[in-house]
Amino acid sequence: MTAEDRDTMVPEGIGGRLEIQWDELPKSFPEDFWPGLMHLRRTLSREVEAGCRPVIAWFLAAAVEQARIIFNDARLAIHSEVKIPSVQIPNVGLVGGKLDFLLADIQGIGPMGIPNVCPVAYSNRCYYGGT
Repeated sequence: MTAEDRDTMVPEGIGGRLEIQWDELPKSFPEDFWPGLMHLRRTLSREVEAGCRPVIAWFLAAAVEQARIIFNDARLAIHSEVKIPSVQIPNVGLVGGKLDFLLADIQGIGPMGIPNVCPVAYSNRCYYGGT
């Protein structure tokens, strides 16, 4: 899409009031956030899109971990390269493809964010009524 397409889709411009709930935002980042970010920024060429994605994913991962706590949603996860159906947009045409990232709950019953040494044993326990 081009800037002209964007102007056609949103003729009034992108705007609106942004409501920030400052008291809900984390007061600090995890200790490993800044060193990890600096590591990515020092080593990745961000000249093309593929070099930017790990940096974006790093920010999203930190946000998802905080969102899981704030919203009590342990199943929230980052999905990448999610295909979306094409949609006809007036005066622009057919738009579709893949989302670089999508944040949504993941289905299933396995633990999220906890190292699972033996996933088959865990799934069998759940299948046969165990916890």
